[in-house]
Amino acid sequence: MTYYDDDYAADSYAESQWEAQLIEDGVRELSQDRIREYLAKYGDAVEARIGKCTEDAHELSPDHPAIAVILACTAGELIIRYLILRPLVQGALLSDKWAEMLANKILGQRTASDRELLPAILRAEGIEINNITLADGRPIWPLFNGTIVPLRNEIVHRGASANAEQAHDAIECAEHMLSSIVEPMALRFGLSWPESGVWHQIEQGVGGATFSSRYQPEDPFI
Repeated sequence: MTYYDDDYAADSYAESQWEAQLIEDGVRELSQDRIREYLAKYGDAVEARIGKCTEDAHELSPDHPAIAVILACTAGELIIRYLILRPLVQGALLSDKWAEMLANKILGQRTASDRELLPAILRAEGIEINNITLADGRPIWPLFNGTIVPLRNEIVHRGASANAEQAHDAIECAEHMLSSIVEPMALRFGLSWPESGVWHQIEQGVGGATFSSRYQPEDPFI
């Protein structure tokens, strides 16, 4: 590695740390209305993609575990970006200029940067992701970020293989992120989805909703 590469890596790391701190500070005070609106509008389309990925991963894991790992990892990254990071940044009480810049940066950057930002943002919400475990007691974040994602990269870039157990771990990580992080967030921000299964329809007394409202569903991928 050249001195230029070292300098670039150091600058990139410093920038990521700065962004994480800026967002963490902003997430300490949130506009629940903004977060609720974002999730209500886009949640159905995002969840449909996540569900398709995990459904296909389950089906393919016995005979094609490497493909199942890729699909499950994609589901996890969709959850991180579109159901956690983007709505929380959207709701952070930063200036409009900072909020727009950070939200656009999240959508324009590599998913590796999403994973760097996630622990700090969740920590500001009182969620310590390193303390969240699977049913067998294994911490979910070190498994997903430290084992599953590198395995996915080896499969995609070097043609590595995977086994059914690894595929199962990848699927369980994605599904557990949805149940252990996204569901409590949705309840906290007044959405009916955890109970109703529908994001855009908010019904008073269903899930965490304290009032009724209906949003026009939109697709963030279009």
